[in-house]
Amino acid sequence: MIAGKTKSGFEYQISEKILKDYRYVRAIAKLQKGDNADKFIAFDEISTLLLGGKVEDLIKHVEGLNGGYAPLEAMAAEMNEIIEACSPKNSSSSPES
Repeated sequence: MIAGKTKSGFEYQISEKILKDYRYVRAIAKLQKGDNADKFIAFDEISTLLLGGKVEDLIKHVEGLNGGYAPLEAMAAEMNEIIEACSPKNSSSSPES
């Protein structure tokens, strides 16, 4: 289990199994190589895969920081921080193992 806290204070726990899941790897590839629509869909898929039902908690957290709105840039910053924390170089588990 990967547990962490973003700079803004959102706490999360992510199963390391998801980092080896085909759907996660496919979504990461889309995020890196797709057009804007593919990237947004991939972003949503990654958020759901990593956080499950806690995605709504993240949205509420971001809304609390932004006057009741969840700006895409703020959501992206939170998710990028979470994705980075889950990357092989930052976790004890590598997707290749």
